[in-house]
Amino acid sequence: MNDESQTDSLAGVTKVSEMRSIAQIDLAEFDAVDVLVTEKLDGTSVRVGFTSGQAWCGGHNHILTVGEKHRYDGCGWGIYVSETGLIDKVTKHAEQRGADFAIYGEFCGPKIQKNLYGLDATEIFVFDMRSQGKWLPWEEVVELSALMGLRTVPVEQLGGHLDHAQLEDYFRSVSKLNPELARREGIVIKALDESMRFNDGKRMIAKYRHEEERRAKPKKEISEKEKLLRSVGSVAREYMTLGRVKKAISHLREENSAIDFK
Repeated sequence: MNDESQTDSLAGVTKVSEMRSIAQIDLAEFDAVDVLVTEKLDGTSVRVGFTSGQAWCGGHNHILTVGEKHRYDGCGWGIYVSETGLIDKVTKHAEQRGADFAIYGEFCGPKIQKNLYGLDATEIFVFDMRSQGKWLPWEEVVELSALMGLRTVPVEQLGGHLDHAQLEDYFRSVSKLNPELARREGIVIKALDESMRFNDGKRMIAKYRHEEERRAKPKKEISEKEKLLRSVGSVAREYMTLGRVKKAISHLREENSAIDFK
């Protein structure tokens, strides 16, 4: 099955959970809630699952073809789930439960974000699981991850109320995957009780990452030749309409009928 038809048949598959920044929420809503605080890893978000009798895997926005590398899978995630047998493990678990099932995680390792954690091979670090339309409790996520031979994202705090003053310390702490890393990507805070919701009804999960801590992408120097080519291309896109091209070809045909324009 190609990726287009797979996307159509699995249009309702839940994407990697969208996390809002703590700047977008009222952090006080966490005050009376037992929380889970984990390290936010810097890799690429992935998901793999079994829905409506069909196994699938995907990135943040796209469903991918298992075992094939294509335009939405620069990190080789589709091949990884096949070669490691992860897709089979997920399928087996889903069939045993008699329900849809999916895992969500951060894909890290060589050739991914410069392999910040110094991993010898690519690996998924699970941060969520979902079945029958519900997010599974962390205890079950840890248990099922172990059964599948997977690690979860590093945990900073498990249980207890959120200490606002502690957030900065959590963020500034060294990475638990690589203590030599200059800084963490961030941390993620969520309610341990998955039935809890923010006042706006959305899932209680948020990321903590300073804007200034985001790596600024260096601006690529553009040569004079490239600037000229871009300028010519811009003019061509604006003035070389289909009608004008057809008209030019028609004139050329009239002037020299020996030219083959097919």
